[in-house]
Amino acid sequence: MKNIIFPLLALAMLVLASCEKEIEFNGEITKPLVTVNSYLIPDSTVRVIVSKSRFFLDSKNYFERIENATMNIVVNDGYTETLKLSAGTYVGNYKPQPGDSVALLIKVPGEDEVRSSAVVPMPSNIISIDTLSRKEIERYPAEMYNDSVISWMTHYELEMGLRIKDPAQQKNFYRLSILFNEEYTNFDFSNRYYLYFNLQGVTNETSGGSLLGLIGEENQKAFHLFSDDVFDGKDVIIRFKVNEYKMERKPGSEDPTPSQISYIINLQSLNRATYLYLKSKDASGDVVSDFFTEPVQIYTNISNGIGIFGAITNNTKILYMNR
Repeated sequence: MKNIIFPLLALAMLVLASCEKEIEFNGEITKPLVTVNSYLIPDSTVRVIVSKSRFFLDSKNYFERIENATMNIVVNDGYTETLKLSAGTYVGNYKPQPGDSVALLIKVPGEDEVRSSAVVPMPSNIISIDTLSRKEIERYPAEMYNDSVISWMTHYELEMGLRIKDPAQQKNFYRLSILFNEEYTNFDFSNRYYLYFNLQGVTNETSGGSLLGLIGEENQKAFHLFSDDVFDGKDVIIRFKVNEYKMERKPGSEDPTPSQISYIINLQSLNRATYLYLKSKDASGDVVSDFFTEPVQIYTNISNGIGIFGAITNNTKILYMNR
């Protein structure tokens, strides 16, 4: 049998090797474009990163920063400021506020003037945040010592409801995230990380309300993007589920316990350009592993360049948990 297998393996390797062929690129090598990356955030100074786009066959694994640009912002058609270069980033002194309209003007030597603009959105109108239900999924041994269980882990599923009032007769865009926070007062230490969670949908009541519609994919993500298409101008509950894990140890082997546990819920208001940019970026990432899916065009709102000049307004609520 071995005498048959070895010739077959050699033949297979020869066939595979003969299938390899280096295909020359005969297309046009495009000129690098001015690429802009900046988000206006209330009470934070304006920061803009400008670089050159990279051709897809380029061997570089980085994007070259542009550090000889002249950059100005114009706020509400009045106040003007020239941004200064600092450690590769153009920085100003002005701090945008909700409702401000900001124009960005960039002049790179040898290039047409790069332009964009954004209006800083008003903060989302969060009324309350509540835990709607909590159920135990399973309890299982977590650690063993001398053939004895010394700790157990319990997995809980929490359903939460974020009540908001959506402004009527205007298009609104949101991004929802949850930051898990453990505080250890005696050790002056905190443990923070973003949770992956399921976004379920929107109802018009806190409990047992009718489903107004789905507002996103049900798979777990750390950041969920959605618009007010199904609840424009309504007082609604955004429902989502998070997973919680609680460890119990045998007496005498306890670890330090947190003095406070909380969920920091952030419902960001986005301008339309930011929403479309992040949405297309997410969609592009989802098709990377599928070679038979057409590539997704990343949204840009930059004239004479590419990238994003967006605006994000944060609004956070903290839900404290008891254990």
